[in-house]
Amino acid sequence: MPTKTPHIAIIGAGLQGSLCALALAERGARIALFDAADAPMSRASLWNEGKIHLGYIFANDAPDRTARLMARGSGAFSQVIARYAKVKDLHQNLSAPFVYRVMPDSLLTPAQLKMRYAAIDNEVSAHCQDYLGLGPIAPARIVAEGEGQSLHGAVALFQTQERSIDPNYLARIIRAALRDHPGISLHCSTTIEALLPKAGAAPELRLTDQRIEGPFDHVINASWTDLLRLDADIIPSPQRPWLFRRKVAHFVETDEPLPEIQSTTMVLGPYGDVVSFDGGRRFYLSWYPVGCFAQTNALRPPDDWNTPLAPPKAEMHFENALHELSQRVPGMTKLKHANRQHRSEAGAIFSWGSGTVDQADSELHQRFDVGPMSPTPYYHRVDTGKLTLAPLFAEILADRLIPR
Repeated sequence: MPTKTPHIAIIGAGLQGSLCALALAERGARIALFDAADAPMSRASLWNEGKIHLGYIFANDAPDRTARLMARGSGAFSQVIARYAKVKDLHQNLSAPFVYRVMPDSLLTPAQLKMRYAAIDNEVSAHCQDYLGLGPIAPARIVAEGEGQSLHGAVALFQTQERSIDPNYLARIIRAALRDHPGISLHCSTTIEALLPKAGAAPELRLTDQRIEGPFDHVINASWTDLLRLDADIIPSPQRPWLFRRKVAHFVETDEPLPEIQSTTMVLGPYGDVVSFDGGRRFYLSWYPVGCFAQTNALRPPDDWNTPLAPPKAEMHFENALHELSQRVPGMTKLKHANRQHRSEAGAIFSWGSGTVDQADSELHQRFDVGPMSPTPYYHRVDTGKLTLAPLFAEILADRLIPR
């Protein structure tokens, strides 16, 4: 007797939902992929620094929790994507490796970070045999320590081999893979208003125009800002605290390369990041103290969070980030005066925890308690945690629903 082809609805066409769709379609499922944006990979998956974390930014958590998961995710990242998308020129779309600049008021001292980074390196060695096609990764090492103008206000520098992948490149290859797969039906500009529970079956989907989509064999909630809102139709609201934060990211292109600007993360607390792509011709910038300008612990962020920033406000955030980063990151003054074009996008960050990142005991410093859950045999939800983990979680959920 022939096996029935599973019909699966996936809500959210960011990297997580898109990879779930591709993994399950490759195993023979028929996929209906829904997203509120007008194209896949258009919001959080596009408006980020693309960092494929090895765990260093989570040094305030026990290394065998968040760092171990990040090492597994980073080890799976490019291999999983290459199964489902046409990956070429990957190395040309990676950033320069990250320097971690330890700030004077860091939550952890250079000595503490050195110890934590060594433990994280052990997790990376054990769980990430091939990082983005670069093979095994060299450990983080301290390259400068002390105070003075030579460190631009930092008290220590650590060199890592951690990289970012250009989100625009990632979006292009994933969109092409979704478009070319005959088993995937893509429904963009489509908002799911509610999930309608059905006894002993997958929920149906009610759209904002009141149309009903279904029945399905499984429904996967891989949305980002709607994860908890839609969950609430099926399962009780979580008892742990959570936070949505709205953060501005800036994307800059220069007429001339500025290779002296390194990819930089400032640690450990509310600071900022610089990511250098294409030999110093394109940059991602963020400055957390002003750039993270709204937060809520509602089940979903307000609707106006999806509205583009007004040009004067976007320009104010950009100039502020550029000013603050120029005081702390070598070479940034050249970017300040270079011929350049820039745009600013404000997107939502979801994380478990409360408080702020300058509180050492905040759950915001960890990302280990995330991943796929199956509250019922037919309803599944994926809390991605970080972009790094999306391919790993897509494979875990696909193995659960349609084992190889």
